[in-house]
Amino acid sequence: MMKQRIFGLLAAAVFAAAAVPAFPASADDLQIMSEQTGGDYWEGWNQDYRGTFELQDHPDGSITGTWDGIYNSYFRNGAGYAENEQVIGQLSAFDISYQAEISAEQGAFYYGVNGSYLEAEQPEYRSRYGKFYIIEGWEGYCPPGEGANHLGTAEIGGVQYDLYVTVYTPLGIEPPPPEVSYWSIRHENAYTAGKACSGTVPLLEHIRAWDALDGADTWQGRNLRQVYFEADAWGGAECAASGSCVIAKPEIRIRNTEAETLTGDANCDGFVDISDAVLVMRYAVEDRDAAVTEQGLRNADVDKNGRTDESDAALILKYIAKKLTF
Repeated sequence: MMKQRIFGLLAAAVFAAAAVPAFPASADDLQIMSEQTGGDYWEGWNQDYRGTFELQDHPDGSITGTWDGIYNSYFRNGAGYAENEQVIGQLSAFDISYQAEISAEQGAFYYGVNGSYLEAEQPEYRSRYGKFYIIEGWEGYCPPGEGANHLGTAEIGGVQYDLYVTVYTPLGIEPPPPEVSYWSIRHENAYTAGKACSGTVPLLEHIRAWDALDGADTWQGRNLRQVYFEADAWGGAECAASGSCVIAKPEIRIRNTEAETLTGDANCDGFVDISDAVLVMRYAVEDRDAAVTEQGLRNADVDKNGRTDESDAALILKYIAKKLTF
């Protein structure tokens, strides 16, 4: 993940000439996007061609953007997936880590982890399409606005959220295809002016919370199509927005339930990281609060000697440092 000092350099690059070509919005070029399935995904959009809008993508996967005099613009950086590539009901782990810098000089904005899904049945119909939003920070405006159905509140990843569902019906299409969107709005605004924003969002926990409160169990058959970090800027009829943003390529971690055993995953969260090494060390020194399941013990026995001890923790640390593979 990029260090904060690198973000300062990238933010400055927004206003400087760059080797990577910039794409200004115009009447002929309103929406800008890359490959949406099977790989990286980035996109920019400017409503009604208003003001000036610019997006740059960089070799390291980050994007930078500027807006001035706009009504509504957004910048997205993440990944796209092909049909049936990631069936949400088959995931055992799914989270995204992001880092960005947003400077809103005028107008309002919000940011968070967003994405889209498509029903597994009849995926060619737009009526089976929907979105999801986890709003982490904002300035001047926080969605989802009027008309949202409040499902309730939930603690997800140690953070309190209000959960909503909205239904949008596009005009001019017969029969009208409803677009169902799910929202998690953080209770405590995470945005701090002048500082980079970063965090890790446990998306699978949000999906389970929406399902539990909605009472529909509808996410089992849905296909993940896109997931991305989004910065969304808002102006208005009397207050056009201006500002800039830098968005690093997010780290997206997905694990399928078919992979029941994951070597090194002591806490069975679907990933191998420092928390697993710490848990193994605590278990090895007989910390009574170090709870490890039977599956966790099997995963943690990296050297396959029938014991879970300090040597396994050391191997996990080497794996994290990319000095060995399992």
